Amino acid sequence: MKKLSVLLLIATFILTGVSTIMAQDTDTDSHLLKISIPNIALLDIETSAASTDVELTPTHSGEAGDPLDFNNMTNDNLWLNYSSIKPSALATRVITATMDIDVPSGMTLQLTAADPSTGFGDRGTAVVAFSPSTTGQNVITGIGSCYTGDGANFGVNLEYELDMDNNNYSDLIAGDQADITVTYTMADV
Repeated sequence: MKKLSVLLLIATFILTGVSTIMAQDTDTDSHLLKISIPNIALLDIETSAASTDVELTPTHSGEAGDPLDFNNMTNDNLWLNYSSIKPSALATRVITATMDIDVPSGMTLQLTAADPSTGFGDRGTAVVAFSPSTTGQNVITGIGSCYTGDGANFGVNLEYELDMDNNNYSDLIAGDQADITVTYTMADV
């Protein structure tokens, strides 16, 4: 019995000593804090109108001998909003516009993009005015980590203008309609 008591006493000292040693607090302590920035490449098209669809339809005066009127065939109701966190220190991004089909023969479509007017960061530079095509054209270049704000009147104002070359007026056919899908894409360069 004496041996058992001695063993229990030794076991108690060992357990008490181990828990005391492991639970020692000091005047300092530390932990790991991780910060992880995600890679973001998001864009959307906003408008204050009912739809982001753009309809450019020439008018006629109703007078014999007058042509279709393509003057003032513009729409500037669309705004390109985007957010970007670049994937590396040297990376930049570009936004391109690509049409799925060409405009009807004799017509020209011009897209004018204004420099980003809202937001913060490296929002890039607008290419100003160009004719979008099926091969894709740069709209904004030099995009870094940035945001433009969300909604109509934020980011990049987009203006479409349709014009007709009178030398190709004979190519017009009543009822012809071009439903052109314009796709904007943000990509790393």
